[in-house]
Amino acid sequence: MRIGTLKTDYAADEALFDTRLQKLLILLACAAAVLFPFVASPYWLFLACLCAINVASATGLNILTGYTGLVSLGQAAFMSVGAYMVAVLEIHAGTPFLLNLLIGGLLTALVGGLFIGVVEAFAGTFLGGEYRFLVTFSILILILMLRPYGLFGTHEIERL
Repeated sequence: MRIGTLKTDYAADEALFDTRLQKLLILLACAAAVLFPFVASPYWLFLACLCAINVASATGLNILTGYTGLVSLGQAAFMSVGAYMVAVLEIHAGTPFLLNLLIGGLLTALVGGLFIGVVEAFAGTFLGGEYRFLVTFSILILILMLRPYGLFGTHEIERL
């Protein structure tokens, strides 16, 4: 955006891309993003996936804490449950990857969200509203201490 561009109406003020050059560059970036998986090596695809996961996580946390002012204690737990479920389905069930992503997301939302919601509701009711985040965080830390391999994980470590 250029400095000193006069905006005469609300739509112009709200527009993200003012010039044709900006719109063309965004279109080229989108085309490059679509073509990238077909031309990149597996190493660069792996790095791009890691970057995309971190961008999605940071964006979700920014929306949650920045716009709503809420404290997020379960976001990392939800992401890890979803990723674990996708990996288990991929390895053991052999279902298609996109179906695994859908199932992992649904299980994370239903199981993880339900657990955290019930724990926060009970803690808020019996201990007071100021202790509900403390109780939730303490339970998550306790689970990580008692079961570092996950709730359903094994102690076997496979060397690759």
